[in-house]
Amino acid sequence: PTDTIEPEINYLAKDYASFRQLLLDRLAVVMPDWQERHVPDLGIMLVELLAYAGDYLSYYQDAVATEAYLGTARQRISVRRHARLVDYTMHEGCNARTWLHIKTDSNSQLDPQKVTFVTGLNGVLPENGRILTWDMLKEMPPAKFEQFKPFTPNDNQPIDLYAAHNVIYFYSWGDADCYLQKGATSATLLDTTKALCNDQPVKPAKKKPAKKADTRRILNLQKDDMLLFEEIVSPQTGSEYDANPARRHVVRLNRNPVWNYDPLYDNPVLEISWDVADALPFSLCLSAIGPAPACKRIDPVSVARGNMLLVDHGQWVSAPQDGKPLWCVPLADSIATCDGAERPSDITLQSGPFSPRLEKSDLTHREPYPYQQPATQMLRQDVRQALPLIQLNSHLSVECGAAPEVELEQIEWQIRRDLLASLPTDPHFVAEIDNEGRAHLRFGKNDLGQQPPAQHRFTAVYRIGNGSSGNVGAESITHAVSDTLIDGVTWRPYNPFPAVGGIDAEPMAEVKLYAPHTFRRRLERAITPDDYANIVMRDFSERVQRAAATFLWTGSWTEVLVAVDPLSSVTAVPQLLADITQHLTIYRRIGHDVVVKLAQYVSLDLAFTICVKPNYLRGHVKAELMQVFSNRLLRNGRKGVFHPDNLTFGEGVRQSQLVAIAQAVPGVLSVRVTKFQRQFEPLLNNKLVEKEDSNDEEPANNNGDQEQKENPATKQPVNLKNDEGIIELSALEIARVDNDPNFPEHGCIQFTMEGGR
Repeated sequence: PTDTIEPEINYLAKDYASFRQLLLDRLAVVMPDWQERHVPDLGIMLVELLAYAGDYLSYYQDAVATEAYLGTARQRISVRRHARLVDYTMHEGCNARTWLHIKTDSNSQLDPQKVTFVTGLNGVLPENGRILTWDMLKEMPPAKFEQFKPFTPNDNQPIDLYAAHNVIYFYSWGDADCYLQKGATSATLLDTTKALCNDQPVKPAKKKPAKKADTRRILNLQKDDMLLFEEIVSPQTGSEYDANPARRHVVRLNRNPVWNYDPLYDNPVLEISWDVADALPFSLCLSAIGPAPACKRIDPVSVARGNMLLVDHGQWVSAPQDGKPLWCVPLADSIATCDGAERPSDITLQSGPFSPRLEKSDLTHREPYPYQQPATQMLRQDVRQALPLIQLNSHLSVECGAAPEVELEQIEWQIRRDLLASLPTDPHFVAEIDNEGRAHLRFGKNDLGQQPPAQHRFTAVYRIGNGSSGNVGAESITHAVSDTLIDGVTWRPYNPFPAVGGIDAEPMAEVKLYAPHTFRRRLERAITPDDYANIVMRDFSERVQRAAATFLWTGSWTEVLVAVDPLSSVTAVPQLLADITQHLTIYRRIGHDVVVKLAQYVSLDLAFTICVKPNYLRGHVKAELMQVFSNRLLRNGRKGVFHPDNLTFGEGVRQSQLVAIAQAVPGVLSVRVTKFQRQFEPLLNNKLVEKEDSNDEEPANNNGDQEQKENPATKQPVNLKNDEGIIELSALEIARVDNDPNFPEHGCIQFTMEGGR
C-alpha cells in the first residue's frame, strides 16, 4: 500500500480565530473547488460553528489541566482537595464567641432556639429591656446588625433566668478593705438581699433552721453555672464612671455551692469554688476605704453576676421556606434483577448526578460545645477542627417523582470534614466552599459514604455568619429578639467582653505555600522504628522521658518492640503502656504488631577507692559522694548522677565521666576505679583509669575481636568489655544504680575511703 501523507495541522490552535483558520486551511486542501468565503454561506456557518465548539472544548481542557495541580489551581474546592491529599487541612474560618449577661426584672425562661441577640441598634431603639420581634425590626430604619445565638449543650432545654442573679454581693466577713487575691479559686457570696443582711452581731440560735426553711436565701446557683466577677465602682473614688472595665472575669463553678452561715452576724452565705484554670488573673477589690478626710467605706466595689450565657455569631436559615423541594435526587435508571430462578427482585433505582449548592453564602463554622471545660477555655477554638453548622434531612417524596403509596423513613445526613473514613452505608456528606463563599454538598457513591437515594427530597437548616465580622466590641450586644412575642418580662443583655475567635477563611495563596511542606512538619504515620519512638515522645512528653523502638521478626510477621522510659521513674503504670499501645495503633503501618514494654534496665556494680585530702573527714566526704551518685534529687535542686532522668536508652556509662564527677566533690584528692561492670555478670576485661596500678596488659583474643554476648530480651549483641572504659548498652537498655540495700539487685556502688581524718 502507498504511504499516506499526514496533513499539516497547527497544534497551537486554541481559540475561536485559530480554529476557524485551521478549518478553512484544511478545507482548501480537500475541497479546492469550494472558494466561497462570505458569511451567509452554509460552509462558513458550519466552519464557525465547529470553531465555536472547539473553542469551548479547548477552554474546558485548559480548565481541567489547570485544576489538576496545586500550584496552578484557581478554584478553592480544587485547592482544598489537593491539600487534603498531603495531610493539610484547609480551614474555612470560624465564628466568634463571647459571654453575655442578661438582666431580668423577674424569673423567666429563655428558649435558645427562639431567641437571638443583636448588635447595632443603640441609635435606633432605647435600651429599655423590651424583647423585640422580627416584625418590629422590619419596621425600623435600615441598620446593619450582627446576630448571636445562645450556645448550649442542648438547644431543646430552656435556660432559667433569675432576678436575684442580676447582682450577687460578695461577703467580706466584716473586712472594710477586702480583696480576692490573684490566683483565687473560691469565694463567699451573700445569699440574701442587702435589706435582710444583718450588720450588727446577733446571738446565735441554739439550733439552726433547716437550709430549705430559711426564706432569706435567694440564690439558685449550681455546678457548671457561669459567674461574672466585675468591678462596678472605683476603689479609690467610689464612682462608677471610674470603674476599671479590665477588672472582669468569668468562672465556671466546678461543684455545687455549699450553704453556710456567718456565726457572728447569722447571715446566710454561699461558698463557691471554680477550677484552677479559671483562677483570678488579678486581685479583685471587694470593699475599700475612701480617701481622707471622709474615709468613707466603699462597699461593694465588685460584684458577681449570674444569668451568664455563651453566645456565638450567626443566624439560622431554613430551606425551603416556600414549601418547594430544596433538592430532588434525579432518577438515572430503573434496573430489574433476579434473586434466583423465577424469583424477580425489587426494581433498583439508580441515582443520577447530584451536586446541590446552598443558596446563602458565609456558612458558619465552629467547634462543638466544650463540655466540662473551664470558662477561660470555652472561647478558644481550633480553626482546623471547626465544622459547618448544617442539618440535612431527606426522604422519598412524591414531589420528586416517587409513587404516592411509598413512604420510607427519613435519612439524617451527618457532616464530615472528608469521606476518607466513611463506610458505604454511612449517611455522610461534605460541605465544600467555592470562591464565592457558597457551600457545595458532596456525597459518597456507595464506596466512601452512602449515595443519596433517587427521588429523595432534601431539606436543610444551616447557619450563616462567619469570620472576623462577628468580632464585635464589648457592650455592643444590647437587644434580644424572639420569634414569638414575649410580654410581662424585660431582658437587658450586654456582653462584658468583646467577641473573639472570629477568623476569616484561609487564603488559597497560604495553602499553596504551606501545604507542600506539611508532611515534614508533623509525623502522621509510623514506618521506621524511629517513627514509633518519635511519636511516643511527641504525644506523651509529660509522662515519658524517652522512647526507643526496634523491629523483631516473629517468624510470620514483623513485631515493633517499643520501650519507654517513664519520666522521673523507673517503673511504668500499666495504664501508661496501654495508652501508648492504643495511640500507636492510629499511626502504625499495616502488618506491624505493636508491643509496648518498659525499658530494660541494666544494673551496674561499681566500686571506687577514694583518697581524701588530709584536712577533711572521711565520713563527710563519703556522705557527699553517696548523695552525688544517688538516684534522688539533691539538696540544691540538682539530680543525682543515676537519677532516672539523667539516663536514657543506649547511653553507655563511662569511667572517665564518673571519675570526673567524683573528683569534683570537695575533699577528694584522687579516685581509683576498682570495679566497673554489669551486675551479676563476669568481667571479661577490665582496665582501670589509673594505668600505674595495672602495668600488664591483658592478652587479646585470638581473632582480635571483642567478645560479644547476646541480650536474651532483644536478641541483640551486647559488648561487655571495658577496654575503653565504657559499659556499652543496646538501643533498648538503660543503666540503673539505685544503691538501695533493700533491693541490691537494682545496682550498687561502693566507696572505699583512704587518707583524710
